[in-house]
Amino acid sequence: MSFDDATLEALGAYLDDELDDRERAEIETQLAQSDALRAELRAIEEVRTAVRALPIREAPTSFLDSVLGAGAGEETPAAESVPSVDELAGRRRAGKQSRSWRAMSALAGAAAASIVILAALFPSESTVRTPLASMVRAHAAGASGASGGADPVSVLAPVAQPVKFGR
Repeated sequence: MSFDDATLEALGAYLDDELDDRERAEIETQLAQSDALRAELRAIEEVRTAVRALPIREAPTSFLDSVLGAGAGEETPAAESVPSVDELAGRRRAGKQSRSWRAMSALAGAAAASIVILAALFPSESTVRTPLASMVRAHAAGASGASGGADPVSVLAPVAQPVKFGR
């Protein structure tokens, strides 16, 4: 099950013991009610334990210089130009969102392509049949004088009601 960022941040704060009593009680209530949330908490704990178990290594000074741009005669950037942790986290979230949009776009494109391919492979025949022959016969009968040879207005005259003007 997937949880929103706020829930994951709350679980991290719960593990770091950064919540006040009310927030801690809310998380513990949710944990008591949800197997999926307890599983997510265990997974976060396992990842933290694994990361903390990694050996700490010192980066060579040349690596730090290349990251900060001090190598090859460049000046070291000011502290303001180095992104903060919050900015990096925002970029990471934006990257995840753009990846998910790319995945959804690719999926939609594949679905559209498969529909076009299926339509090309299995064309359907039109089931609408125009009764053209009967229409031609009806038209020919009306034009040939089957109505007594009268013009169309005269044919309509018996349908009209006599109108009297005045008293």
